[in-house]
Formats: sequence, C-alpha cells, structure tokens
Amino acid sequence: MRARHGLPLLLMLSIAAVAGSPCATAADGTRPTRKPIAKKGGSVGALLRKWDAGGTAAGNTGDYYDNRDGGHSRLNIAPYPQLQRTNYGAAVRTRGWGAQRQILPHVTFGNSSTASYVTKGGSHTRRLYSSRWGLQLLHRQYVGNNVYVYPEHLDHDIGHNGCFRSQGFGDIFPTNTPYAIASQGSSGSDQPFVKAIPYALAAFRPEVKKRLVKAGLLMPTLQMIFRSTNKNLKTPGDYLTGRAHPTVFLGKNVDALAMVKMAHAVRLNTIPPMMRLKVVEEDEPKHGRDFFDPGQTEKLADTPGVIARIVRGGAYRRRIVVSAEATKDINGRALTYAWRVLRGDASRITITPQNDAKSVVEIVVAYHHWRPIAEGSRLASNRVDIGAFVHNGAHYSAPGFITFFTLDHEERTYAADGRLLEIAYGAGSPVLLIKDWPKALSLFHPNERAWAAAALRKQLLAAELATVTRAARDHKKAYAAVVATGKPYRPVAKAYKESLTNETKAKKALGAAKAAHRKAPTDATKLALTRAELALKAAQAERKKLAGRKSRIGKPHQVARAAANEILDRKEPGLKRSTRGLVEAAFDSLARDPLFLPRHRANLGALFAKAPAPAKAAVTKARKRYVQLGLITDSTDFAHEPRPLRKGDTPPVERLSRYERSQLERLHKTVIVRLVFPEIVSPFYRTNYVDWTLSAPKSWRDLYDHDKRGEITGWTRHEGDKQTEFNADGHIVLARDKLRRCTKARTVRYQRDPPKRDAKGRVRAGARRLLRWLPGNEILHYAYTDKADPTGRIVKREPAPGD
Repeated sequence: MRARHGLPLLLMLSIAAVAGSPCATAADGTRPTRKPIAKKGGSVGALLRKWDAGGTAAGNTGDYYDNRDGGHSRLNIAPYPQLQRTNYGAAVRTRGWGAQRQILPHVTFGNSSTASYVTKGGSHTRRLYSSRWGLQLLHRQYVGNNVYVYPEHLDHDIGHNGCFRSQGFGDIFPTNTPYAIASQGSSGSDQPFVKAIPYALAAFRPEVKKRLVKAGLLMPTLQMIFRSTNKNLKTPGDYLTGRAHPTVFLGKNVDALAMVKMAHAVRLNTIPPMMRLKVVEEDEPKHGRDFFDPGQTEKLADTPGVIARIVRGGAYRRRIVVSAEATKDINGRALTYAWRVLRGDASRITITPQNDAKSVVEIVVAYHHWRPIAEGSRLASNRVDIGAFVHNGAHYSAPGFITFFTLDHEERTYAADGRLLEIAYGAGSPVLLIKDWPKALSLFHPNERAWAAAALRKQLLAAELATVTRAARDHKKAYAAVVATGKPYRPVAKAYKESLTNETKAKKALGAAKAAHRKAPTDATKLALTRAELALKAAQAERKKLAGRKSRIGKPHQVARAAANEILDRKEPGLKRSTRGLVEAAFDSLARDPLFLPRHRANLGALFAKAPAPAKAAVTKARKRYVQLGLITDSTDFAHEPRPLRKGDTPPVERLSRYERSQLERLHKTVIVRLVFPEIVSPFYRTNYVDWTLSAPKSWRDLYDHDKRGEITGWTRHEGDKQTEFNADGHIVLARDKLRRCTKARTVRYQRDPPKRDAKGRVRAGARRLLRWLPGNEILHYAYTDKADPTGRIVKREPAPGD
C-alpha cells in the first residue's frame, strides 16, 4: 500500500481529459469506425455485445476512468474499448496522488490504492467520511455522475487499537454512505470493483443512461444495483439489512454478471428514485456543559443521503426526527418508505413513524459502547447505522443513512433509569505482554506449587490445561533450538544494525560536505567531499557484507523460531483458542477478577515486603491513584475492596461499571507485573483510538450529581490528585448556600495543546494533542426563586481577578 500524498487544488485543476470522442469527426471529414463495446469479458462481454448489436446497450462512450495513484493499481482499459482515461499534466504526476477532490464534468469512475497508517489519517474514505467538507464533496460527486473506490487499508480490520497479533483497529469509520465504495484490503483490493463498474455503465439502455446522467441519478442507481447484487445476499429481502450495506465491501462478492443484467433491465419508466433526507428536529447538546471539544458540534453531516452524528452529549438517549418527504420519483410514481436498523442493538433503538406514509420518523437511539457489528462477528465498532429506503413499485433506491458514532476513548456509566453517572475520558485497553514464553508455560505444570501458578491454572478448563501442558513439553525442545541458533546470530544482527546506523551517518556527512562545497568551493571542501564519498562507499560495503552474513546465519534461527511459534499457535480439535491464546487468556482472567487484591491479600503482602524499591514504589503509586479516583477503598495492605459508583443492595462486584472493571484490571496487571511475575510479563496500556479530528484526548473523569427529578445539578471532575466541582451550566463552583446550591462560579475555557511539529516545522499528522481546561475570565453569581429551585439563574457577571 503506497503512502497517501496530498494534492494541491491548483494542481487538481490541471486535469485534462483525453482529447477526442469516439464519435468525433476526423480531419478528413470521415467518421472513425465505432469501437466495440467490450473485448472478451466472458459471459458479461457476450451479453454486452449481444445487446450492443441490437442497439439496447449504451456502452462506455463518454465514460472516463480516473486513476489517482500514478498507475499503482491502474485498471487495464483494453477490455473496455469505448472507455476513455483521464489524463493529468506532468506537474500533477510529479506531486503525488490521492483522493479525487473535484467533480469531473463527465461520467467518471476511479480509484486510488493509496492511504496513510490508521493513526496518521487512514484511508481516503475514512478521511472524507470524517469531515463535513469531505461528505459534502462526496455527495456532489454522487449526483455529479462520479464515483470512486478506495481501499480501507487498516481502518476496517478485526482487532482493537492495533494490539495483539491481529493488529486491527476494528471498524473505525465514523459514518456510512452510499457515495463511495471502500474495498476490504490494501493495494489492488479495489480492482474487482473498477473492473465491474464499466460493464454496468455500458449495460444501461441508451435512453435510460442519458436520462440518469442528466438527472444526476446514474451513481445512485449504480450503487443500488451494486448493493443488490452482491454475492453475500441470499434473498431479495436482504437488501434491507446490514448485509447489503456494510461500511466496506469484499471484492469476492462483486457479481459483474448480475450487475449488467440488472442495469439492462432498468427502463425509462422504472428508474429508481434517489433518497433525500432532511432533519426536522433533534436534541442539540451545548458546548462547555454537555461536551468540551472546542469548535465541534454533534453534526458531522447533513446531506441528502447521509445524516451523521458524533455522540458528544451525555444523554443516554439521542432523539432525532428525519423526513424523506423531499424524495421524488423521476416519473412521478408513488413511493413507499422503509426504515431499518442496519447496525446496532435493535432493542435499544426505536423508529416511530410520524405520518401515515412513514415518510417522517422519530428515531431514538440509546448509547452504544464498542460492540460487534453483528451477532457472532469478530469485527467491532462504535457506530449505529439506520437505513432509509424508498420503493417506486419497481426498484428500491440506494440507501440513505442516519448514523450515530460514539467515541471509544470515553467510558460511560448510566443508571438503570438512564441518568448519566460518569464519563471517564482516556479509556483504553490494559494488556499483559508475555516476554518469556518458556517460563510462562512452566507455570501451568501440575508440579508448580506456587500460589500464583495455581491461581493461573484455575483460569483454564481441564482440556485447556492439558493442551497447554503438552504444548509446554514440545515448546521446551523447540526453544532449545532457538537458543542454540541465536548464539551465533545475535552478534551478527547487532553488527548489522550498527552498520545501518553508520551508513545513515555517512549519508548525512556526505550531504553536508556537498552543501559546503557548493556554497564555498575550496581545495579543503573538495578533499572533505572526496573523503565523505569514500566513507559512504565503505559503510555501504560493510552493510552489504553483514547483510549477507546475517541472512546466512539467521536462516536457521528463523526456522527455529517459526517452529517454536507454530507450537504456540496450533489449535487442538474442540478448542477455540491456540496455546498462545489460552495462556494469554489465563493471565487476563486472573487480572480481571475484581477481588484479585483482597483474595490474595496475604500472598501479595509477602511479595511486596521482599520486592525491590522500584517495584514497591510503582505498586504504591498505582494503589494511591485508584484510591484517589474513588475506585477502591483505602488500605494499608492489599485489602482494597471495589467501590462501585452505582448504588444498590447487590454485591459491589455486580455493580461495577465497564470503566471501573477496566481500571481495576489495569491496577491488577500493574501488581502482577511488578510483584507476581516480573520476569515473565510486561504491562502495556493503549488508549482506545479515536481520530484526533473528531475528538481531542482528555485526561479526566467526571462524576455527575442529580436532583430528585433526576436532572443533572453538576459534576465533580477527577484529574490526577485534583478534584474540581462544576455546576449544571459547566462552570467551576466557588461558593454554595446551605442547600449545597452554587451561588458563585467561574467560567471555564477549553483549549487543545498546540500542534506538534517535526524537525522541519511540519505538523505531525495524528500527534496526540490533549484538551486542557482553564479558569475563564468571568465570575458568575446565581440566585434561586425558592428552596425547590435546584439550578437557579445568573443574576450578576463580573471580571475574574487578574483579567
């Protein structure tokens, strides 16, 4: 996958199409021979040629293919003789490629197999889906007869935060659209789509295609056909389910034959309608009270095909009323409306028609945490998708989407009645990394009597434990070969690494010598340049020599390591996890026990007494932090008990929130690493990834207070060892009356850390920029109408001291 490069707008405007239409008149007044509609193409090509001979296929005359990656994944247009290619000037070709940011004035489809890494901006599709401007651009392309295919690269893969062996981040697209096509995979994964699209465009009947182009309905109709014919659909009814409308599509499911048949079947009087959505009313959270990112709202997009919201406000339920009444059929046919939950927990989503035609609906969505995109799926996301469809008696429209995206680095707790209890920012995944597998496997041997080893074995079933024991025996032999082959390999590998460093230094020295000689050439600078050139040649020769030795000596070592890893990764019949997975799960399960500390209090105390000073300091610091956060009771030893935020008569363990459980797990893993298995495991914590353009990272936890009616009266912000009280308006409480109501407050302002720049002064894409809160410049005085008034009103404003 090539790295994505930005393309300046002025260069984009230098695009020039291939001159001359297939129907243009030549200089001598004659007309060129009409090009065939398709070459080869199997049954698809045969159908197109048959229809073309009968005059019922429009062909690709006037259609353009636009490659946006400099030929990295270019469509071979030879099978499509009538298709033309968009050409670019030399200035564009030398400056790089990327997403198309213009609307080309003719029927165009294209692709770009370029992207950035997930945390550096990601795929073109996700980047466009993450901004209001990008979604508006895509809509203009959609109705402007343009469509593009971009690989998702690493934005839609099994995993979470790029951790573990899968390295995936889940589905992190903030919305879904009918405007573009994202292909599953990286370079070349777009090819099945760009190969099928020109066939479908050619299959439309001439009069139908002409009208579709004129009305801006070509790409909406193409999207409907593409989604209706995907091979993973089992019945026509599947079109109204999430199976037909994923965020990202698999190339193996593209059915070009079905697409051309469906395109050819469209008649002038059956042209599908295009969905047009509009928000009628909705809840609108307030900045500084309900959310804190400056310059943001919940509205990501309000386009006719996509209404996208980023859930920022703290309310448990998000309400929006949406109308599709602006949707019209080009032939005036009567329309019927369908609204479907395509993704999300349908039991927590209500769609209520507001009129008899069901063209206007009220949608209420309860808060969704990170969850599988469908039952049984290993892929997860934070997004809810609701599809809107209209049917004109012949065809459904392409979908319209109403989407809600929650922020994965927020961990929220709600009471049973929906009251917001807490929002913990900076939520993440605590992980234990096994650094010594032979020692880790030895813990599962029945003869290992240590209490911690016995506790680990209890986390596995008998069949699982037997599998790990057998694997440990085999791995011991295999690992002996790893050690033996590693002895001669390690010094060579170290020397090779040093040679790379020396070569880099030599290149820099040569660059400096060249610059000095250009600036003021003398005999001395020329001599220095010659020496620098010789030094680089010597460094390169040494690196090449060591590379050869490393390859020869390293091969047996690589084979030995592969054999040892194969033992860890193999699965036995009847078990869902490999030995590696079972061992990792046992460590995780031990740490996830909410009562791990008090349950092993005596043993942990004994280990703590004998631990080295750095380990004691780390454990003491961690325990103190979680006591200050209010997550555990204070204790002089390890008798800490969980302190859940939720009140009730059930045991505390049963009332723990997701955040409280994850933070207890993080504390336990610190203790396990520092005291219990310091030589076997190491800690790792990664904050859940959220695109920095959508939400800034924060470092606090807000605990909310409510009045008797359940309304929020304020919150307490925990940040490190500092606690600050806020009133219901989001201002810092300075004074209260006898009823604990705020009488004096100070405003608050929020700002992000300045951009981080590299050595050349360029802003580092994806760099972590924390959101900070600071006291504002106003003092506010509150008054209350009576004792029953819980929030009051501002009666006086004055400048804050020092402002």
